[in-house]
Amino acid sequence: MASTCSATTPKSIVLTPPSSSSTDKLSNLSFLNSSISTSFKLAQSISISHSHSEKATFITTNVLKTVESIDISRSKTRDLESVISTSKPTILVSEKLGEAGLDLLRSFGNVDCSYNLSSEELCSKISLCDALIVRSGTKVTRQVFEAAKGRLKVVGRAGVGIDNVDLQAATEFGCLVVNAPTANTIAAAEHGIALMAAMARNVSQADASMKSGKWQRNKYVGVSLVGKTLAVMGFGKVGSEVARRAKGLGMHVIAHDPYAPADRARAVGVDLVSFDEAISTADFVSLHMPLTPTTNKIFNEGNFAKMKKGVRLINVARGGVIDEDALVRALDSGIVAQVCFSCQCK
Repeated sequence: MASTCSATTPKSIVLTPPSSSSTDKLSNLSFLNSSISTSFKLAQSISISHSHSEKATFITTNVLKTVESIDISRSKTRDLESVISTSKPTILVSEKLGEAGLDLLRSFGNVDCSYNLSSEELCSKISLCDALIVRSGTKVTRQVFEAAKGRLKVVGRAGVGIDNVDLQAATEFGCLVVNAPTANTIAAAEHGIALMAAMARNVSQADASMKSGKWQRNKYVGVSLVGKTLAVMGFGKVGSEVARRAKGLGMHVIAHDPYAPADRARAVGVDLVSFDEAISTADFVSLHMPLTPTTNKIFNEGNFAKMKKGVRLINVARGGVIDEDALVRALDSGIVAQVCFSCQCK
């Protein structure tokens, strides 16, 4: 049976309140409807970075609106006045963000920038926080939500993937989870193309050789991209931008994504094919799918065996989509000629 992968990240919005009849009490409040609308906008556009100050303003404002206006009570008797926060919220930032974004956050709330926290340290701080902003390194586990004791109202992921957040636990504790699906689309696509070109032309190896005082021009000639077939595995925002740029380099581009609309592929001039066809015909394979139970270690012994001998692999998605031990064996056997990662495998 053919394997599948997807670049369409599941909706990273967790807006399910605790299973308490207090929900009935709040269901007709206009501020809740407004907050839900705000949250959906936030989930589509959160971006706090050096180069996105306009988006950062929008996101900071809406994070605080969410924090101040959504507090779904577990108690039947809690009054509206106690539901709406009147004091500045506390926002914990657990990984480095751009100073412009941090300054905006500080103008709306009390910001605690505490980096490289252990899981125990995060749990000890979270009960004093209304919002948590993370990147990919912070694991927001069930223990974190339990330690928050109901105070944590929103987790903002400054990036796309949300596999580091326990969505089931967030749902149970009534905590909103949002990501930034468009924040780094172009940067990620350009990075993927840069890695592919550098790998094809052995830039890293040639640079190291030159710095050691050697001139080995013939050793690091590499291969051309023109006329080669690129398989884009996951045709979402980043994948489609990679495909667009690869076509500009003269590559033949195919893609696999069972959830990608056909018109998106047609607009870029790309053929959507099956998983097996994509990996078996490509000279270069570029990975852009999220890490899910379906895609976890999808590039395994069996699927490496289906690839063309000498294939080159680029991964700017998640390290977990590759079985690292199987990859080492594929490299040793020559099935995979080169790999270039912008993520951690383990």
